Amino acid sequence: MDKIDKLLAGVENLPLSPNPLPQLFKALTDDDSDRGQVVDLISFDPGLTAKLLQTCNSALFGRAEPVNDVAEAVDRLGFQTVYRVVAVVKGTQVLRPSRKSYGVDASTLWRHSVRTAFAAQFIAEDIGAESGLFFTAGLLHDIGKVVLAEAFQEGYATVVSQAERCGGSVSELEQAAFGFDHAAVGGRLLAYWNFSAELVASVGCHHHPRAALALERSAAYVQLANAVASQPNFNEESEANAGLGLEEGLAVLGWKLHDLARYSERLTENMAFVEGMARQGG
Repeated sequence: MDKIDKLLAGVENLPLSPNPLPQLFKALTDDDSDRGQVVDLISFDPGLTAKLLQTCNSALFGRAEPVNDVAEAVDRLGFQTVYRVVAVVKGTQVLRPSRKSYGVDASTLWRHSVRTAFAAQFIAEDIGAESGLFFTAGLLHDIGKVVLAEAFQEGYATVVSQAERCGGSVSELEQAAFGFDHAAVGGRLLAYWNFSAELVASVGCHHHPRAALALERSAAYVQLANAVASQPNFNEESEANAGLGLEEGLAVLGWKLHDLARYSERLTENMAFVEGMARQGG
């Protein structure tokens, strides 16, 4: 952890804090939060407010009457929906590299992140967990890649190139090259941003869920959502699935690989909305 702290302290252009997302997330999970608090948190940022209203009034939501302000958006669409729109709007800012990408293609990363967010949401809804938490974890699960690209530049581009050329695990190659992977870096950054311990563990351990200890199930959900977002054919006998590295997450949950098929199918069924949300974030 000290090595990661030193890394974060030395990076010239860290991703921007996604404020007010941490505060909104706390409000989402706090029974004592009121509508006025939520409206104030969003309305304080005029740019965010404008983008929220633009998205809520887009064809994605198919509303005949336009939403005119944040309070009306919360009343008519619900806090959960408004939260997800805000998360997407802020997420695209956070996940955008500050300069040359050094192995991180911003467009590819963003689309995968949004798909992972929705896959994680679908899993959470199925198991009765807090879907906002897992939507956020899925959206930000690869934020550490942006940090590593900024910190190591050509060195990180070489790691990514090696993974693509040899078909190896990016996480394992990062670990070998730098002593930590993008998941651990991302989790630590979310801790700096004052997200909850469960969200931090879900992101920080999504490649190795058992490392999250008491929160291993949460990390496992994000690991599997990450795989669903890549939309492989979840067939136990398929050679294409042999190198997915999902054994740990599946074992933690007591799931089989074919259990993921329904989430892949659901993501495909909702892909028009998912891709529409990804475009709204840009």
